[in-house]
Parts: sequence; C-alpha cells; structure tokens
Amino acid sequence: MAAAKTAAMEAATAAGAAADAAEKVVMDEEAHKASDEASYAVAKDAALRARKASDAAAAANTAAQVATTVAAARDQRDIARMKQLEAETERDKAVTYAGMVAEAQRLLDAAAAEARDLAAAKTAAMEAATAAGTAADAAEKVVMDEEAHKASDEASYAVAKDAASRARKASDAAAAANTAAQAATTVAAARDQRDIARMKQSEAEAERDKAVTYAGMVAEAQRLLDEAAAEARALADAKDAAMMAAVAARTAATSARAASDKVAELLGASSDTAIAADAAADAAEAAARAAEEASMRAQDDGTSADAMVEQRTAEDKKTEAETMLADAQELQRRAQVAHDAAVRQQEERDLAAARDAAKSYKEEAQGHYESAMGKAAMARERATAARAAANKAMRARTDYVNADTYADVAEMAADEAEAARDAAKTAAEAAAAAYMAALAAMTSDEAEAERDKAMAAN
Repeated sequence: MAAAKTAAMEAATAAGAAADAAEKVVMDEEAHKASDEASYAVAKDAALRARKASDAAAAANTAAQVATTVAAARDQRDIARMKQLEAETERDKAVTYAGMVAEAQRLLDAAAAEARDLAAAKTAAMEAATAAGTAADAAEKVVMDEEAHKASDEASYAVAKDAASRARKASDAAAAANTAAQAATTVAAARDQRDIARMKQSEAEAERDKAVTYAGMVAEAQRLLDEAAAEARALADAKDAAMMAAVAARTAATSARAASDKVAELLGASSDTAIAADAAADAAEAAARAAEEASMRAQDDGTSADAMVEQRTAEDKKTEAETMLADAQELQRRAQVAHDAAVRQQEERDLAAARDAAKSYKEEAQGHYESAMGKAAMARERATAARAAANKAMRARTDYVNADTYADVAEMAADEAEAARDAAKTAAEAAAAAYMAALAAMTSDEAEAERDKAMAAN
C-alpha cells in the first residue's frame, strides 16, 4: 500500500512538473505570438490540457493517500500515472509548438537584422559619399579663395588645384558607390559599396587636406607680398607726410616773418610789439628748419617705423611754427589796431585843419567881395557924377569934350569895378560852397580838396 501511495505521489508530482513546463514555454513565447499565432494557440491549448491532466493526477494522488486497501491505492496510482503521461504528452506538444513560435520569431528577427544591416550599410555609404562631397567642396573653395593670389606662388597653387581636382574625382566615385549601395538588395553587396565609398571618402579628405596645405602656402606668400606692399605704402606715406609738414612749417615761418615785418612797418622796428613779433618769427624759422631737417632724414629712411619717427618730429615742429605764426599774426593784428587808431586821430586832425582853412578862405573871399562891392559902388558914384558934369558942360557950352572923356573913363572904371564885384561875389559863393563841402567831408583828403577850392576862390 505504501508503495502504491508513493507511486501515486510521484506520478502527481511529475504531472505537475510537466504542466509547469508547458505553461512556462507558452509564457516565454507570449511576446512573440504574433509571429505564428496558430502554433501559439496549439501550444497554449496543450499547456491547458497539461494543467488539467496535472490536476487530475493530483486528485488521484489525494485519493490514493486516503485509500485503505492496496487495490484502491493501486487504482488511484494507475489513474495518477495515466494523467502523468497525458500531462507529459501535452507538455511535449506545447514545447513543440512553442518552439515553432520561437523559430518564426527567430526568422523574423533575422529578417529584421538583415534589413537593419542593409539599411546601416546604405546609410554608411551615403554618409561617406556626403563626407567626400564636403571634402571636395572644401578643397575647391580654398583653391578658389586663393585664385586671385596664384601669382604669388604659382607652384603651390598648381598643387592645390590638382589636389582639389583629385578630391572631386574621389567624391564622384564615392557618390557612384553610394548609388550602387542604395540599389543593393543584400547586405554583402551594400557593404562592399559602403567600403568603396569610405575609401573614396578617405581619398577625398586626404586631397582636401593637401589642397588646404598648399592653398595656405599661396595665402602665406600673398600675405608676405601684402606686408611688403603695405610697408612700402607706409614708408611712402610717412615720407610724404614729413615733407608736407616741412612745407607747412616753412609756409608758417614765411608768414610769421611777413607778419613781423608788417608790425615793424606799422609801429617801428624798435617797438615792443615789433620786437616780440620778430622773436616769434625767429622761433617759427627755427621750427621750420627743424621740420625740414626731419623731412630730409625721413627721405633717407628705409623703414616705415624710422620714417614715422621723423614724420612725427616734422609734424611737431610744424605745430610749433604754426603756433609762432599765430602769435606773430596776433601781434600784427594789435599793431594794425594801434596804427589804425593813430591814422584815425591824424585824419581827424587833418580834417579839422582843412575845415578851418576852408572857413578862413571863405571869410577872406567874403571880405574881398564886400571890398569889391564898396569899390564898385564908389566907382559908379564917380561915373554918375562925371556923366552929370559932362552933361552940365554940354548945356553950358563949356569944356564938354574933356568932361565927356572923363565921364567915359569914369563909367569904364565903374563897369570894371562892378565886374570885379561880381567876380568877387562868385568867388565868395564858391568859397562858401567849398567850406560847406569841407564841413560835410568824411575824410581829410576830401576836406583838403574843398579847402583848396576855397583858397583858389581868393
């Protein structure tokens, strides 16, 4: 009985293990069931049947354990063993069909891996072709950038240009390999074209680096030429600037001397202002000489740095000369102001003197006129008396001839006196007009001209 019970328990345990195994393989492939749904369904049904058989074996084992006779225990043992066999059969079926699901998934995974590897190879080929194209573009750009400078290093430019051409050929080959890779239907074929594209990429990049190196040599040669040209321009500019500063300093010194001479002319060389102006002109002259000497040194210099030192010296001396010129011109301005004031004072004196003289001549002419008037009146009285005497002599039949002659002479004298009176009047009026014009004159020259008219009227 004990043996039967033990056998029943072992059968139930084995059936349970078979059911567990069936369920596990089904659970393991649950995530992959879409790869073979029919097989998965069979495997799952087999696992369910295995679990039912296991449950039946467990029930038989339970009954065997409570059996009181050997025959009853053996009956339940046999049931447990049968259900064990059923469970194990269903487990094997579940394992078989779950394996079918796993194989289907493996095939799917393999196909996906193939597709991924194919896509990766195509992508790598495309990346290599793109990189090769970028390298060729860069090579051509550096060559184009230096085309305008090729004369500075024609040999290096030729090497760079040839490298750019080779980079473009490698790029074209990489593009062709990429095109073939994209059309490939197997991973092997795509990888072969990918490898070609990568090799051409390396060639293009190597040629790009070569083009960059030799284009850099052209750029460096041009830089050296540009520096030399810039140095030549800077040297010439410094020499020109120094010369211009010297010329300006000399102009300032000349103008300062002219201003000094003008001050001496206006105020006299011994005046304080003239002495100060002369000192300013001397200082301007010294600055001009220093600027000219600096300019001459600049013309002899061989570097722009040295010439610029002399340029600055010349410009400083130019500033000094112009400062002295400004001082001299200010002194000239002051001298002119003082001179103009003195001229105005003298003008005022001359104007007053001319007016006074014109007045005197006017009064003198008036006196002449009044005197002529008196003489003319007296002469007329005499002529009138003489004519009356002649008339009386004629009536009296006395010495009429003599009286008539005398009367004619007296009348002629009266006519002359009256003519002189009229001339004196005209002269007096002219002198008076000249006097009034002298009063209205704004300058001594105008007043003196009117004075002379008044004097001439006398």
